[in-house]
Amino acid sequence: MKADELVMIHCIFNRKIHGCMAYVHSFDKTNDLANVRLLKDAAGVTVPLHIEMTLHKRYLKQIDTQMDYRHVIDLALATNDREWFDELVGRERLESNNR
Repeated sequence: MKADELVMIHCIFNRKIHGCMAYVHSFDKTNDLANVRLLKDAAGVTVPLHIEMTLHKRYLKQIDTQMDYRHVIDLALATNDREWFDELVGRERLESNNR
């Protein structure tokens, strides 16, 4: 697990977040803890609020797709998070240049 990945939350003891899609903002390898930002709820509806939490990696399943920055960039715009938006646009450009 590493930063900038999309993950699915598998946390059956917490039904509010179980099945949600999240973006890994940072990952602490020493403690296996990920700081994630919720993107979509279990029904696939975009989470309009800036909700972050720290979860152990055992509750996260990596989504096996290339990072689609457009969806996450839209969320950064919707939450008026300019710093996150700039960071994501820069990473998207870097990744597209490396292809």
